[in-house]
Amino acid sequence: MKKLLSVLAGVAICSSSLTSVVACSVRKELMTVLVNGDEDTNTTDYDTNFRKGMLADGVYQLMNAVTYTPSKYQNAEKRAAFEKVLGESGQALSISKVFDNKPDKTDDEKEFWASYWAARNTNFRTFSFADSNIGTYKLKDVKPFLQTIVVDASGDETKTTYEEITVSDKTIGDYTSDDETKSLFDGFKFDDIKMLGFKPETLTNVVPEPEEPESDDALAIKEFTDELAINHKENNELNLKTLYYSKTSTNSFDLTFNDPGEKNDEKNFNINYSISAGMIIRWNIGRVTLSADTENKVTTSKYAYWFEPTKYQFSVQEVSDQGTEDMFRGIDSNPEEINVTIKRS
Repeated sequence: MKKLLSVLAGVAICSSSLTSVVACSVRKELMTVLVNGDEDTNTTDYDTNFRKGMLADGVYQLMNAVTYTPSKYQNAEKRAAFEKVLGESGQALSISKVFDNKPDKTDDEKEFWASYWAARNTNFRTFSFADSNIGTYKLKDVKPFLQTIVVDASGDETKTTYEEITVSDKTIGDYTSDDETKSLFDGFKFDDIKMLGFKPETLTNVVPEPEEPESDDALAIKEFTDELAINHKENNELNLKTLYYSKTSTNSFDLTFNDPGEKNDEKNFNINYSISAGMIIRWNIGRVTLSADTENKVTTSKYAYWFEPTKYQFSVQEVSDQGTEDMFRGIDSNPEEINVTIKRS
């Protein structure tokens, strides 16, 4: 395998399958994304209004790390930049580094290693998240936050007043089934969302005490366990520089690898990764305008806010997207904390 993940660079991540990591770019296979090895996994069940391909996105991040070798990048500058993205923890997931750190290899591991670097069309075929802890977030049952914002442009300077945030007595389902308000939510889907490694069924919306940020650039980090608490300042303005997250129990994944062989001597391997820390789920805030009226240059708008999961990632230090440095910092880079088993099937 020479270029490893390079074929994934332009992949759309909204489908159940990813273009597979291939050896020589001879022929592209599909890499199927599963949960607990279930062939009937419907990955769109995990999608939200803010992210299509939630599971595939997590796979993309992990496979970038698993298949990394310095030889992927002939350009030293690009190699150094990508290593910064992975960080020490991401590079520790590299299957090449895992092998380097193994003094004794089993016969199956030696066979896999030979197939992995063979100059033929070898492929990772499936990626399966291994976690039986699957939750369901019922968006229609969520009671959104409500807030009225008044923008007064009648004077020399525009003044904005943020009224107190409250939790609605109605659910999103109530709003979307009411003839007077359902059109306001057009463009959003409120289907149940499956969540990997987290049970959101008991989450409730609460309005916490206000909290002023340390600075305009400071990122507030809030963990959700039992409550979804919207972060706001003393003047009731939402603090948009907030990373909301929940920990998951997902810290293991399985791969299958296929080597068609040279003379019909096909080989298949099962690979299991167990890492020190689970992924996290990042949450995002949705908003619709329930009403907006303007009189004498004073606009009064009423908004509804709600939370939805938006990304699986491996760091709670920042909003982790492709290109973020050290995006796997939540994982221990100690080789003893990364357990990989390979068996021929």
